[in-house]
Amino acid sequence: MMHEANDRDDFELDGPLWIQVHAQDKGLEILVTRGQITDGNVKLEIPVKDDEEIIGEEEATLKEINESEDQQFDNLELIIGFKEFEDIISLSRALHLENVHNTLYHYEGRYYLYIYFSNEQYSEEEQDNLLSRVLEYGYESEFTIHRLQEYGNEIMATDALTQTRNAFL
Repeated sequence: MMHEANDRDDFELDGPLWIQVHAQDKGLEILVTRGQITDGNVKLEIPVKDDEEIIGEEEATLKEINESEDQQFDNLELIIGFKEFEDIISLSRALHLENVHNTLYHYEGRYYLYIYFSNEQYSEEEQDNLLSRVLEYGYESEFTIHRLQEYGNEIMATDALTQTRNAFL
């Protein structure tokens, strides 16, 4: 993060840094203060910008926020964990997902279903409704798809719920 600030804002990484993180409604606010060491004493250097430069940056930030809100929401992808395979069988019978990529993995004694909703097929509301139905049978896992691909065993690569339903009807 500091290297990115150095590249973008010419923020030098020499000397001590004090970092404050504040939780906001729209994310984290990170305040970095650079210190200078002179004769063993540390002085805080608080960068002060011209008023015009600050106003220009605020306007640019507000414009970026407005543009990002206008863009369509991101595609939804998540990992659902299941304690037993029977839960996946029950889910496959209760929910018929069409045009949704889903892959089944086994890792550390549990089953994990990777689900990828495309915005082109389902609206945000439809995705939320489907997700709530899926979560009746499993739980949202903290694992990433990359971890499952690397260390887990892929059981069904495509249309895992359809394959499960067809195999256990």
